[in-house]
Parts: sequence; C-alpha cells; structure tokens
Amino acid sequence: RYLVEGGYRVVEAGDVESAVERGASLGEAGVRFVLVADLNMPASAGDSFRGGFEVVKRLAKLRLRPPVVMMADGALSSLGARPMRGVWSVVRKPGLAKLDPEEFEADMRALAGRMVQDVLPRVCGAVTA
Repeated sequence: RYLVEGGYRVVEAGDVESAVERGASLGEAGVRFVLVADLNMPASAGDSFRGGFEVVKRLAKLRLRPPVVMMADGALSSLGARPMRGVWSVVRKPGLAKLDPEEFEADMRALAGRMVQDVLPRVCGAVTA
C-alpha cells in the first residue's frame, strides 16, 4: 500500500510462477515495468531460497529484462561483491526474525519510504531516459 500511495501501480505475485506469468503479461502488453523481487523467496523447485534470481533468469529467457530492485536481508552479505545480472539496485529489507509486530511494521514503512523516495525514482528515471 505504501508504494501505491507513492504513486506506483503495483502488480503482486506470491511466488516465482505467478511473478513470471505477470511479468510476461506486462511484457506482452508492451508495459514497461520495474521488477521488485525478494532474493530469498522460495525457488519454484522448493530446494532453495533464491527465487528472486529465478524470476530474473526466467524473464530473461522470455527476452524480458526489466530493471530489477532486489530486496535482501542478511543473506546479501553472502553474495559478496559479485555482480548480480540485471539487478540495478539492492535494498536491505527488515529481518523477519523480529518478534515485535509494531517494530516490524515501522521497519516495513521505512523500507517502502526509501523505495518511493529514492530507489524507484532513480531506477524509473534511468528506464525512461
């Protein structure tokens, strides 16, 4: 809801399959879009938590290469300095281990605020330039 309030149209997907389907539909309709993916969403095979990369790879096989904003938590440090193909920006998301729902909600609001104020305008500006 924070992204919508920030003026962005949001198309949600709950898993890799639906993310690829929705991205393909947008591409077929000629809609330019930015993919915001969670690095650690479960992969479709269920054997890893790198579903965000799987979405990027599968869209690329469909010749769709939208700018990607990858959300990541502590696992981001395990990636080291390796470049991530297609990823324009990486944002740290709040850790899911927090036990205080109000604090987690505040962290999510802060993340959405950063996305709306800084990350998405920069990425969208680069796309339209």
